[in-house]
Amino acid sequence: MRKQYDISGLDRNELLESPTEMFRNWFEKIEEYDTLEPNAMTLATASNSGKPTSRIVLLKEYDEKGFIFYTNYESTKGIQIESNPYGSLTFNWHPLERQVRIRGKIRKISPEKSKKYFASRPRLSQISVLASKQSSTVESRADLEKLFAVAKLGSGNSTALNRIFDNVLKDDYTGFKFSTSNTLKDLTYIHEMLKDLGNAEKLADVKKSIYKKAVDDGNGDLFISELIQKD
Repeated sequence: MRKQYDISGLDRNELLESPTEMFRNWFEKIEEYDTLEPNAMTLATASNSGKPTSRIVLLKEYDEKGFIFYTNYESTKGIQIESNPYGSLTFNWHPLERQVRIRGKIRKISPEKSKKYFASRPRLSQISVLASKQSSTVESRADLEKLFAVAKLGSGNSTALNRIFDNVLKDDYTGFKFSTSNTLKDLTYIHEMLKDLGNAEKLADVKKSIYKKAVDDGNGDLFISELIQKD
């Protein structure tokens, strides 16, 4: 299970006076690799009684003042930070065979900066945040229905959202609610993108032909799960 780590050493002559600039050098280097979310970091916090909790969050910004991540103040980490404002971050970058640990006091950024970040998030992400209390239990179906009703009144309302919400409220989890005709449309785009790629194009063509037949047979408005059940 153990391997020899010999890609990246740590030479005193290469160390910079500023820890932040040292981090920047390493972060820019890991970004050159095909690594999924190199800004992912483990955030460890603890309750007043000293019980630790850790989870993966994403680094959004950093400078000499500190490292910024965003969270719901009512989440477990938000509550722990409020009562015990000390924590640690760990970055684990396998391609560089390097990890970075950061410890310190956690404090809130300005409300204006938080609002600006929230406004930049995709609409569905905004709705999911507003419609659920992170790390908490939904007390009743009535509460969930109220939250969905409020979400539908906003600019994020759409046919897709209505389908998702309505099926969740009905406890209908029979399958992904996406129509056969929409699937065919997307497969057509994919097929065009895969032109001249040999086997990949052939596979896309086979999948496209299956859904085209379903649409031609008059099943274009059926959800994929309904089409499977029908067959």
